[in-house]
Amino acid sequence: MVFVPAGSFLMGSAEGEKDEAPPHTVFLDAFAIDRTEVTNAAYALFWKADGGPESPHTPGSFEGAQWPDVARERPDHPVVGVTWFDAAAYCRWAGKRLPTEAEWEKAARGTDGRVWPWGGAFGGDTGRANVYSGGDGYPQSTAPVGRFPSGASPCGALDMAGNVWEWVADWYGSDAYVRSPRKNPKGPDRGGVRTLRGGSWAATRVYARTTYRNSSFLPTERLRDVGFRCAADARK
Repeated sequence: MVFVPAGSFLMGSAEGEKDEAPPHTVFLDAFAIDRTEVTNAAYALFWKADGGPESPHTPGSFEGAQWPDVARERPDHPVVGVTWFDAAAYCRWAGKRLPTEAEWEKAARGTDGRVWPWGGAFGGDTGRANVYSGGDGYPQSTAPVGRFPSGASPCGALDMAGNVWEWVADWYGSDAYVRSPRKNPKGPDRGGVRTLRGGSWAATRVYARTTYRNSSFLPTERLRDVGFRCAADARK
């Protein structure tokens, strides 16, 4: 994990979607966040401890490939096809938790208001993120975690732009930034969907912005470009 010190940062954007506004200053206590997305290999340890094929947290299978085989073939790729509940269960098993939306954004953009984890401009074909580059179909797929070190965030977290969408703890609220407390916000008390962050290999660069909020999927859905990373309170 990487450490994110206590302090304030700018959350949201005036240039993005309506639900990214208004930009506002938020104070967060210190926390830690996984340096990379949770891999197939790491998730397999949890899955086996949870009953293996009998586990209710078995990731989804896509295009005829069963997840245990995918895990063996791609151990260093991020696990995908996990529901929000699967992600939360893994984090509990690991002694961690899902990051709040505010924690995720601070870890991604730092304290200087970055549009992407590495700065204010995408910079063309820089090899900084695994995002969809356009054209017919989706020829890309997940990449091994940490494949793009030049795309690191200010705290040293990797793949916070692209590769897979990441579940966060919060319920989604379109007006959350209007109502949110300015210290350690945790999102609405209830809702219909959980927020996803960071873009993916199947989404273009605009969705990989540090402030973009994805509210498209139910927490029970399993998708081939959705994974997660964990967070934890800082040790005192």
